[in-house]
Amino acid sequence: SKVTEVATAPEIVDTDDGAKKDGVGRNADPDHETLVGRLQQNAKSHPNYIVAKWVDKSCNIVDTLTYGLLWKKSKLVAELLANNDVQRGDRVMIAYPFGLAF
Repeated sequence: SKVTEVATAPEIVDTDDGAKKDGVGRNADPDHETLVGRLQQNAKSHPNYIVAKWVDKSCNIVDTLTYGLLWKKSKLVAELLANNDVQRGDRVMIAYPFGLAF
């Protein structure tokens, strides 16, 4: 099995007034965004958008991952780390088997 499709962030474009907007009209300033912030924003505005698809050997889709589910699961991992006294700046290794489930 392998991931064959991954969603990409909308293209950032300059508007007539000089502001930067993403492909759906939101303000976009990459210098002030974080991966977590973008994931949270996408989970709120597009919770059912499929971020990744997992396929079998025959290229049949066997699992999908949406922004909403990715955000929910990411928060659970963050909570688990916090509950185990992992602090900002600590180095951790997180290992999962192949697939979209975590």
